[in-house]
Parts: sequence; C-alpha cells; structure tokens
Amino acid sequence: MRDPYAQFLAQSRVMLQFGQLRTFYGSVWPDAVPYRILLNPQLDNGTDFTNKASASGNLVLLNCHPSTRDFVAGTAVVVHEMCHSLSVQQRLVLQRQLEGWYLHHASPNRRFAYNFMEEALATVAGQWVFAQQTGQLEAGEWYNDEYIDRYAKALYPVMAGYVERSQAIDSLFVSQAISIFDQTFPRAAANYVNLFRNVLYWSNADDFQATVRPFIDRFGSTFTQSATSILQSAAALRIAQNGEFLPMILVTREHKATLRYLSQNLPALRGQRLRPEKSFLLSATGPNSPIILVNVHDPAQLTAAAVLLAKQGHLDPAHPVKWLNE
Repeated sequence: MRDPYAQFLAQSRVMLQFGQLRTFYGSVWPDAVPYRILLNPQLDNGTDFTNKASASGNLVLLNCHPSTRDFVAGTAVVVHEMCHSLSVQQRLVLQRQLEGWYLHHASPNRRFAYNFMEEALATVAGQWVFAQQTGQLEAGEWYNDEYIDRYAKALYPVMAGYVERSQAIDSLFVSQAISIFDQTFPRAAANYVNLFRNVLYWSNADDFQATVRPFIDRFGSTFTQSATSILQSAAALRIAQNGEFLPMILVTREHKATLRYLSQNLPALRGQRLRPEKSFLLSATGPNSPIILVNVHDPAQLTAAAVLLAKQGHLDPAHPVKWLNE
C-alpha cells in the first residue's frame, strides 16, 4: 500500500494545505527538512486506517491495515501529529505571546483554554484537511475526550477562517478561543473531571500511594505532581500557590500543626474554620485556583471523601465543608 498512498499524497493538495497550517501556527519548520511518513502495518483483519499515529521530529509513524485505501482519514491523523511538531517549532516570541494572551485574560477559564489549546488546534487542523479533501467534516467523535472534542468542534469555524486567509494565530484569535471555551464549558472552573486533569497530590501520610489511590481511581489525571511531606515543604507550596495544578491536600497526621501551616500559607484557606480534631472534606475557590483539603483520622475515610467528591461532581461554594465522621 506504500505506493498507492505515495501517489495519493503526490496528487492531492495536502502538502499545500499543510503549508497554510504552518503559516497559522507561525512555525519556523524549514522546507529543507521534509516530513517522512512511515507506515506501520497492523496484523489484524481490519480494512481501515487506525486512529493511531505518533510523530518524532520529522518522522510520523502511522498505524494502518495493508488492504486499506482510506487515505484521507489516515492523512487527517498524520496532519494532526505533524501540527504538534509545528507547535514545537513555533517562533519563540510567538510562543511567549500566546502564553501571555491566554494567561493574562480575565476569564476564569483562561488556564483551561490554554491547556486544551494544543490538542484542540491539532484536531481542527486534521479535520480541516479532511474537509478540504472530501468536501465535508468527519461525522461523530473527533477526539476521545469530551472537552477536546467539543472545544475543537466549536473552534473549527474560527480557525478554518484563519487558515484559509493564510493568517497567523494572534491575540484576537486567542480572545475568541477563550470566549468559545467559556460558552462551551460554563462550569469548567468548578467541574472535578476537569480540575483533576492537572493535580498536585500533597500529603503527609506514611503510605502515600495508598492515600492517593481512592482519588486516582475515581478521577485519573493527565498531569500530576506529588509531594510526600507538608510542613516546611517550600517546593510543594510554590506549586500549590501558582494555580497551574489543583492542590489535593491529604492530611493524616500532625493535624493541628499541619492545618495551621496550610492556613498561614494558602489564601484560599484563611477564611475557613479548620478543626484539626474532625475528619472533613473541604473544597473551595482561591485567588489562583480551587483547592481541596481532606483531613482524616481514619484511613478508611479517604475512600469516603473520594466517593463524596465523585458524587458531588463540582465545587459547591455555598457548602465548602463536608464532615466525614458525622
């Protein structure tokens, strides 16, 4: 199938379309370094391309079935991965501007919109190439993640317009993208499924893995940080304060001293009445990000707290504290 696929790429306008995407990304990827697509034959009896591909530098490895001729769908996946390399090779000045445009925006969802940007833009790019080849977008799911799938679909008209005008991403695009995210996910800043994507697990428990397991099992995470002590842990405190990760703080001993230390250093906790002798779950908003604090005297209560969070599903500012032993 290598020869038919090479013929398809030669006869289609995919590489010209990819050039338009390079302009949109503001990438400095050089013409002298062409991409090479490596076909990885699958041994089952499938008749379509799979949706799996990966890129490393200018090499793209695409899983495929030897008998398939669904070259357009496969190419959409290839372009998706190639766009990640364009993003990496974006002009440094533009990378810094993009981060500033997102993170200095007034929306409480600005960081979420920024974190989802990479996959959402690559997903739109793949679908735009698919539509250029077929005259229509792919039906059904574009990405196996509700947030990225819905964000990409909502963002598609704006990004497609930029690409077709050969216009690079700019501050107006970012402003529109954040507004689209706000409209698509009005509760993103309170939804635990979203908040737990980037989480700092911070605990003073003797058995750290057993302590965090009830929460990992229920929420999972895309990116995690961990710290195994609380008192005088300057590195973990900086992470908890910067707003990039959800602080998930699990206190299992030295309750009085630990809660006092946390209250002194985390503004989100200063207005809360923390009772060291009680087992409780606290979820509250802060100046940089929400925060979740679990204080327990019995390890079994960790599972109870995880179950309660999963059932609740989102932050409840009107009722920030749930007692676990009442």
